[in-house]
Amino acid sequence: MSKRISVVISDKTYESFQRLAKIGKTSFARTAGGWLDDTAEAADIIVGKMLEHKNIPSGLLSGFGELIDKADDEVAELYLKLGVKPPYGNTGVKSSDNGDKNEQ
Repeated sequence: MSKRISVVISDKTYESFQRLAKIGKTSFARTAGGWLDDTAEAADIIVGKMLEHKNIPSGLLSGFGELIDKADDEVAELYLKLGVKPPYGNTGVKSSDNGDKNEQ
């Protein structure tokens, strides 16, 4: 079952997923949705860890989301530079033999 949602994202995040969608020749929604689907297990793990550590100050835990976003951006960029399809599902990133692998 699928759910349709509306989210507010930064311009940088929008541009990143727009590039992934263009390179992968998919829609923005499919690219972003695929990324969320692929990272849902990681989100569940983080939720479990947060629940284990409920007594830790919330400011410390709030940085997790930022760190994950930065890591995702860096990993996607590295795969694009290498022209290699990521090993973690449908992110919209596709390798290319025609020189488009560094397209931004």
